[in-house]
Amino acid sequence: PDGRTIAVGGHDRVVRLWDVASLEPAGSLRTHAEVWSVGFSPDGRTLVAAGKDGSLAFWDLADRALRHEIQAHAGGIRALAFTAGGDVLATGGD
Repeated sequence: PDGRTIAVGGHDRVVRLWDVASLEPAGSLRTHAEVWSVGFSPDGRTLVAAGKDGSLAFWDLADRALRHEIQAHAGGIRALAFTAGGDVLATGGD
């Protein structure tokens, strides 16, 4: 949301963070499933990774700690988006 960091998920079960200005790595978050979609909360405090297995992982970006994991779909989650207020997360999957 602040335009300084990009998050990229992949088949290797890692979300990589990149600094936009320098194009240098800015950290990584390991998940238990292939990552098909990622999104920042509007306040920039949380990153959500959606998995091939239908799970959602919620990361606190201040300390890079995994806060919650939930099984949200029976199949993989291909898209996610927060509402502008950040109080609702919409997901779309298989």
